[in-house]
Amino acid sequence: MWAASTREAYDSFALQTTMAPMRDGVKLSTDIYLPAKSGKPVQAKYPVLIERTPYNKAGRKKTGEFLARRGYVAIIQDNRGRFGSEGRFSPFEEGEDGYDAIEWAASQPWSNGKVGSFGGSYTGMDQYNMSMYRPPHLIGMFIRMAGAALYDSISYPGGTPNGGWIGWVLRSAASSPQAAQKREAAESHRQAGENRPPRLAQTAAASPR
Repeated sequence: MWAASTREAYDSFALQTTMAPMRDGVKLSTDIYLPAKSGKPVQAKYPVLIERTPYNKAGRKKTGEFLARRGYVAIIQDNRGRFGSEGRFSPFEEGEDGYDAIEWAASQPWSNGKVGSFGGSYTGMDQYNMSMYRPPHLIGMFIRMAGAALYDSISYPGGTPNGGWIGWVLRSAASSPQAAQKREAAESHRQAGENRPPRLAQTAAASPR
């Protein structure tokens, strides 16, 4: 299905960063890891593997390198409104961006038209949302682990309010592009996210199961 080359064919990778356009004109920051020899991209058409993340694509370098050395083009993309990407972050409502990213990747000169997605937790749920739009060039997904439903898995697991979810929201706000313009507010959000207010913990403990 994939026809990826063996590891021995590539001794390195080449990294390119671009802004991939979405249907509404917003551009998402995208790292592209290409199979290479001696640091120079090997011109060919490859299967593509993509992960879209709200946690900063720069932290996924080892994954990109691992896949490129094994004959895949690896794409790591910042979600809309996160780190290098334009637009406003809208968690768990990014199916159209996922579709557009898949189809964009399939149309590139280094792609053989076969695109797969991978990741877990948020990036697993991102795949769920994307798959509902049925991008024609998506031929496989690897969801390492992810909640099957936002309400049951994230907001109210077991029927109990998830105080940790509030912390995630606050930490995400603290690392948003907008936060860079308001450092004092960003630091306040970060601290609140790392030190869950006692009332949230009390609420969770008192909630019926």
